[in-house]
Amino acid sequence: MAAGGAIPMVDLAPFLTGDEAGIAHATEAVREACQTHGFFRAVNHGVPAELLARALELSAAFFALPQEEKAKVRPAAGSKAALPAGYGQQPAHAADKSEYLVMYDPKLGSNVYPAKPPGFRSAVEECFAKLTELGLLVQEILNECMGLPPGFLRGYNDDRSFDLMTAKRYFPATPEGNVGISEHEDGNCITFIFQDGVGGLEVLKDGHWIPAEPVDGSIVVNIGDVLSNDKMKSATHRLVRKTVARYSFSFFFSLPGDKWVEPLPEFTAKIGEAPRYRRFLYKEYRELLVRNKTHPPARPEDIVRKLTVLPTGAPRARQVLQAATPVLAPVETPRHRAPPGVDVNRRRRAQLPDKDMTWGEAAEEGSLPVVDLAPFLTGDGGGIARATEAVLEASRTHGFFRLVNHGVPAELLARALELSAAFFDLPEETKAKVRPATGTKTPLPPAHTADKNEYLVAFDPTLGFNVYPTEPAGFR
Repeated sequence: MAAGGAIPMVDLAPFLTGDEAGIAHATEAVREACQTHGFFRAVNHGVPAELLARALELSAAFFALPQEEKAKVRPAAGSKAALPAGYGQQPAHAADKSEYLVMYDPKLGSNVYPAKPPGFRSAVEECFAKLTELGLLVQEILNECMGLPPGFLRGYNDDRSFDLMTAKRYFPATPEGNVGISEHEDGNCITFIFQDGVGGLEVLKDGHWIPAEPVDGSIVVNIGDVLSNDKMKSATHRLVRKTVARYSFSFFFSLPGDKWVEPLPEFTAKIGEAPRYRRFLYKEYRELLVRNKTHPPARPEDIVRKLTVLPTGAPRARQVLQAATPVLAPVETPRHRAPPGVDVNRRRRAQLPDKDMTWGEAAEEGSLPVVDLAPFLTGDGGGIARATEAVLEASRTHGFFRLVNHGVPAELLARALELSAAFFDLPEETKAKVRPATGTKTPLPPAHTADKNEYLVAFDPTLGFNVYPTEPAGFR
């Protein structure tokens, strides 16, 4: 393999031999690498170099098989996993150009193994076991680097069912492009990469791409940054394809899917710093990250990369995705009222479009921000990110926004308004028949109040205490 690159190298041998002085030195080296690069190259890590080389050789033999042979290990039909076990290939329109085989913990029983080449299953299962052990070790080292109570991360992340490993073949570069993996940050806790001698992995540091060149028997390590609130760096990285195919394995040491994730108080409240990340459910985040790969949006800038609380005007590709997660910054509720001279009792028909609005059409309706909810109904990951940021921005600046493509039929809204207008046009004695029951503690506003309107209140119909008018027909 080629000579070493520019990322830091850490010798993990002391953790395997119990050399206390060496452990202290290696821990400090990991801490510095994670704070400055977010990547380091591990040597003497306990995973046999012969095993790594054998796994790479067998994966190359698998990917060299005819397409119909590889198709035999495609994921089982109807799998509900975001990234199911088995063989796959990036869509033709994706920027990333690779084929892959996904594996989970063999004990889960969900893996699909190829019959050829012989020995493939035993090699990758041994790799999975060894890399799981390495993940547990590196997690303990990071626990110390972050200054957390002993065993904190071990207890926080004690379910290995979301860990996964991928074998990949990156296609040779072509005159049309050389992207293997577009620039991104990993969404798990720790990633291990071992690779053949072709190279192409690059890490962004201080605005420059530095190579993580192959070194025989070494494993490249990079980390996530949510828990440490960016005290530890999750570096942007990419894969640039060369003139020949590249083979590699990536092991993703992850969190349990049902874990709610947010920066730890040791890096926020306890030191007086605001969280840079929203609280989010890990499996939902990972599903979106996977969808970016398996169903990539048409525009690269629509790819969601982080769940970050960012200032207004931050690059869209790094904006927030989760509409369901709480907003950490306080949002002011603005005052609002009907304009002077507007008769809110005047009968009016609904001025609603007879079809879904476009953004441009809706913007002409007034000066409120417009948010298109269609992506949430269609599952468009890139659109969800933009719409979520639009809601966040509108909530911070206006406290109001106009929804379009929200899933409530325009005809239904128009009919409800027309029927309500017909109800309010009825004589007072007819409307009085649906006043609240005697003894209710929710009286109508007095005549001297500044607000001048009449209304009909309805709660969830399943509660059974609504009072409906008998006319107009169809109102209820």
